[in-house]
Amino acid sequence: MHVARDAAGGPARLFGVSVDVTDARLAAQRRDVEHAIARILSEANGLAETRRRLLGAIGAALGWEVGAIYSIHPKGETLQLDAFWHASDVQVPRFESRTRGERFQS
Repeated sequence: MHVARDAAGGPARLFGVSVDVTDARLAAQRRDVEHAIARILSEANGLAETRRRLLGAIGAALGWEVGAIYSIHPKGETLQLDAFWHASDVQVPRFESRTRGERFQS
């Protein structure tokens, strides 16, 4: 940026260039999430732990406060919680407890 001054030394004009870096920032964010997911999958030691870690990596990278993964119960009758995550600066104990206790009929 450059400020052109008038004869009295005050600002008269502003010259500069602005560049939108949104696409580059989003591409870097996607790349970081993809790398985190690949690392978690390569270190997988069981489905439950992997789900929790994946949810945390995705949630943190995308700025989520809370995230959950649900699946259909093996008998196909209910939708159940498989993993729950929340940002470290977010405290939602009642919400988490109720979420863990819910079962949804299909």
